[in-house]
Amino acid sequence: MPRNAETSAVAADATSGIKSMPRNAEATRERILDAAEKLFAQRGFDGVTVRQIMSGAGADVALAYYHFKSKRDLFDAVLLRRAKTLNELRFAALEEVEKHHPSDPPAVVEIIEAFTGPLLKVLDKGTGRMARLHGARRANQQFSRNGAAR
Repeated sequence: MPRNAETSAVAADATSGIKSMPRNAEATRERILDAAEKLFAQRGFDGVTVRQIMSGAGADVALAYYHFKSKRDLFDAVLLRRAKTLNELRFAALEEVEKHHPSDPPAVVEIIEAFTGPLLKVLDKGTGRMARLHGARRANQQFSRNGAAR
């Protein structure tokens, strides 16, 4: 398997005991998250392997475990990345509501709209990946609650 500068840096770190982040590590991490998001949205958590994700990211499989401890941690990171973006949109919408009500409290419906509006807009545009990711997460939670197939 070909080794790039990042896998060499990871190997060097493993032998020297020194933890350092290669220059292109963040870009590789983002490629992994992008590929994982796409595949998890298409096939669900159990429908994709780490090897398939890494192939989609154009990166060595070892880098999945360098950036993320497990497939579950990678899945969680995909969801957290989208949740962070969504929460930023929600906070901006709530700040806008507050601006319109400097001396009086906003109506409950305005607060609810500020909270739910960004999610509905995200779900409405683009590929719908977020909705499929949410569905994959819910299905996995249901599977975990019910236990493995008996």
